[in-house]
Amino acid sequence: MRAGGRVTPEEPGRNHLRRLLAGEVLGNPPFFAWPPAGFLLEAYGPDPEGFWLDPEVRAGLLARFASEVGADGVVIAGPGPGPFPDGGVLETRGDADLFQAVMKGGSRIEFPSRGKPRYFPPPEEELPWSLESLDPDDLFYLDPLAPWAGTRERQAEMKKGGEKGLIPYTDSVKRLVKKTGGKTAAAGFLYDPLSQLMGFMGFEGLIELLVTEPVLAKETLRALGMGTKALGLALGKAGAEVLVLGAQETDAGVLSRKAWGRFVRPVEEKLIGGLQEEGLPVFYAVPPFSADRFGEILGLGAEGLVAPPPPPEGDLPWEWLVAGWRRTGKGILAGGIDPRFMARGRPEEIAEAVRSLREAMKREDPWVLSTSGPLLPETPLENVLAVSKKGSS
Repeated sequence: MRAGGRVTPEEPGRNHLRRLLAGEVLGNPPFFAWPPAGFLLEAYGPDPEGFWLDPEVRAGLLARFASEVGADGVVIAGPGPGPFPDGGVLETRGDADLFQAVMKGGSRIEFPSRGKPRYFPPPEEELPWSLESLDPDDLFYLDPLAPWAGTRERQAEMKKGGEKGLIPYTDSVKRLVKKTGGKTAAAGFLYDPLSQLMGFMGFEGLIELLVTEPVLAKETLRALGMGTKALGLALGKAGAEVLVLGAQETDAGVLSRKAWGRFVRPVEEKLIGGLQEEGLPVFYAVPPFSADRFGEILGLGAEGLVAPPPPPEGDLPWEWLVAGWRRTGKGILAGGIDPRFMARGRPEEIAEAVRSLREAMKREDPWVLSTSGPLLPETPLENVLAVSKKGSS
């Protein structure tokens, strides 16, 4: 549904995203920021042990960041600090560049300042999700941002533990909403089921599964879709006002259109529809290489689309997305800013590009100003300020 109506004045306690989803036309689009752990570590230099193990530290930095850059919303991806597997932390080592947590059960987690965490199981164990050992009944949600959550034990805890089992995901959302009084919208990022599998099996393992065991592949994706829905509902209950579902970080768009339509589309249609039935809006983060299936993506029924990185990182220029989205007559488009440009450009260049984008999109309500993916860790904080209303007004 395209928004319609008049421009309304600011109302205390009603953030821009809530107003946009309600169909109001705003004088300025909401500005959504996507600060991953690596960016927060680079920008604020917190004590790494506190950042990774103390729930208050991460939530406090997210709230501080949102306030400083004037963000109307923050995308939160991956679990925050919370109960780790094996019963807790035995020892911590390292520094901000590479922090390590040694767990009581013998496993070890490395948290680099840039890049994704790495999980090392105890010497006698291996991560179980290979073609030979794959069992859909054991799966809930495989998070490439939290490889330690891929153990059978942790999957069972999330599957059977209800809200308590999902605290590592819901806690950061609750704390951010509380710290900002709801004025900063929280958006929870969820990997789509295909990306979850690719993150743990690798591209070659995933393709082998799809080709040699198509029935098992469909059952596995269906199981992960059910777990993803349950996690999404928990995030919504915790205070997330929108869910971002996507495959941007693992390039799931490299699958052929035929394979995507056979294995992915049915699961994602059901997942998006199920979340919407529970009153949770979904923004679909478009995979980087998906120009050949853009029409099908528009037909998934999500309330919004998050633009992928532009060429050469992807094959969908912003102008194509705007034109295609306009033809559908519905939905909210988010994006317009290349994370690489954010990291490498000068603040004045970024501010000018944002002003031009705002001018070009004046008649394209509703839309959300954001990057087309997470901020790169090396992005200077002043460059983010240049995007926001504080920096570009």
